[in-house]
Formats: sequence, C-alpha cells, structure tokens
Amino acid sequence: MRTRLMALGAVATLIGTLAACSDVSGPPDQATASQAGGSTIETSSTSTKTIIALVGSAAFPAAKGKAVFDSRPDRRELEIEAENLKRLAQTTVNFSLDGANIGSARVSALGRVSLSLSTQLGDQVPTSVTGKAVAVRTQDGRLVASGSF
Repeated sequence: MRTRLMALGAVATLIGTLAACSDVSGPPDQATASQAGGSTIETSSTSTKTIIALVGSAAFPAAKGKAVFDSRPDRRELEIEAENLKRLAQTTVNFSLDGANIGSARVSALGRVSLSLSTQLGDQVPTSVTGKAVAVRTQDGRLVASGSF
C-alpha cells in the first residue's frame, strides 16, 4: 500500500513539474490554432489546415459534419464528412465546392458518408478554399448539409 502511495505521489509531482515547465506560446514555427467565422485554422511553417462545421438543412436538421482542407508543400487534401443521415442510408449523395460537383459517395447503413480528395492521388484539389461553400446534396438536388470556409 505504501509503495502505491509513493508511486502516486511521484506521478503527481511529475505532472506538476511538466505543467509548470510548459510554454504555451511556443516558438514562431510551432503549430498554432485559431478560430474565425466558425472555422478552425491550424498553421505551421509548412502547412495550413482549415476545419469547418457542416450544419443540416431544413429538410435534414439532424445532419451534421465537417470539412477539412489541408495544404502542405507536397500535397493538398480536402475531406468532407457528414453523419446522422439514416434517412438516406444506402443512397448516393453529391459533394460540391462553390457550386461545382467534386464527387459523390454512398451513405452507409449507419448514416455516415465521406469524400476524400488528395493531389497525391491525382485528384483535383484547389490551392485555396477561403470563402468557398461546401454542400452535400441528394441525387435530386435537395440540400443535406452545408458550411463555408
């Protein structure tokens, strides 16, 4: 019992020491995160990652999701995810960026769907998504979820 108490005391001391020594400001080239207009932007000296929330439309109010744009010197990636789409299970939805169709995918039986694009795989990914709208729509054009970078 005494050994356990000593071990717990050592862990508590270590945690306290680490907390006291941590520098939250970090050097300029270390990753930083900020929130602007409902999006999260993470930057470092070599990459930028922007994450936005997707909200359900009036026709699909429970729908939600996110879109992530990751830009690095050697690649760009765009990932769009939506969930709470059980009403659309086993159907295909379309993904668009600023009104242009960028892909489609089948909604799972659990009501989830995603699309991933990467320049490393030969996909067309824009150099910037700032100000661009993301939308998920049914095959007949009904809006499911949307958001803007």
